[in-house]
Amino acid sequence: MNRFPYINIEGNEYELGVQIGKIFQEDIQENVEFIKEQMKNPYIKKDFDLIKSKIENQYPEQLQHVFGRADGAGVNRDLYLLFLCYELWEDRDPEHCSDIMIRQGDHIVMGHNEDGPYTKRNSAFIKYNIDGMYFFDYSTPDALAGASFGFNSYGLVYSMNYMYIENMRRTEIPVWFLARQIITCKSISEIKKKLESFEIASGFHFNLFIDGKAYSIEGKFNRAEIVEVDGVFVHTNHYVNESFDEGYAPPEANTLFRYAKMKALFTKKGIKRYTTDDIEEILSYRAESYYNSILSEEDMKRNITACTVLFDSATKTIKLINRVENKQHLFLLDAVK
Repeated sequence: MNRFPYINIEGNEYELGVQIGKIFQEDIQENVEFIKEQMKNPYIKKDFDLIKSKIENQYPEQLQHVFGRADGAGVNRDLYLLFLCYELWEDRDPEHCSDIMIRQGDHIVMGHNEDGPYTKRNSAFIKYNIDGMYFFDYSTPDALAGASFGFNSYGLVYSMNYMYIENMRRTEIPVWFLARQIITCKSISEIKKKLESFEIASGFHFNLFIDGKAYSIEGKFNRAEIVEVDGVFVHTNHYVNESFDEGYAPPEANTLFRYAKMKALFTKKGIKRYTTDDIEEILSYRAESYYNSILSEEDMKRNITACTVLFDSATKTIKLINRVENKQHLFLLDAVK
């Protein structure tokens, strides 16, 4: 299957899930073998049954999508659902993504580095066609759509950051189910409505372009803070809003360095009208090791920067630099059919 520049799928939630399961079949089967041991733990099994019941009540369509993935990959439905509940068994390899969003008057530019344990086998940019609309998402078998970056037919452009949280609420719904709801929205008012009431096991950060404006949304457990961006804004994998646990990160992470370095590089550039070229340059910064770099490459022996995506509101272009495929592609926000 040719995975570049994107894979096109269509259908209802279950049918989309079946197609995703077939795309990532080999990886899903391997991970489900690992997760079998987790399900044997009586404490995990008890909490899983509670979480599954909550998902059935609150996100029934997304649950059908999950079941479709399992059926498409030929694995047990509950085992695959448990695999997606990483907050319950807490053994997911954290991603290390970096975001930049700049608003200069009516002009908005964005950039995102998607870092993680990515390969050609376990990742693909996918166009989901459902209910008369579409959305693009850089998809993986260990999360639902909405966990990385993409855009939809209503003009929403998004990127999402994994957030470091010291103590997760293991019996609540995985963050992926809420994220999946956000990326099909038509307006910021619809997003605000979805964030009025929720309960998730961990947290998230979204950078959003919608309705001609730029937003940063940090969320944790049952609360989200929405900030309209003006000027230069950067974000990595720790909370920056003072009302959350600001700045927490495990010792092996470089989220604090990347955050400070991006700010320093913009300061060095001085006050100017920034372009996506400036953002790409900063997101490509690397030094001698993972710990003092923004870009992560294979020789660092850590998660790689699989993709860099850049958006310019003036031209409505989305530039995808796919380092896994070693290829680039330019999308037009209003012209993808």
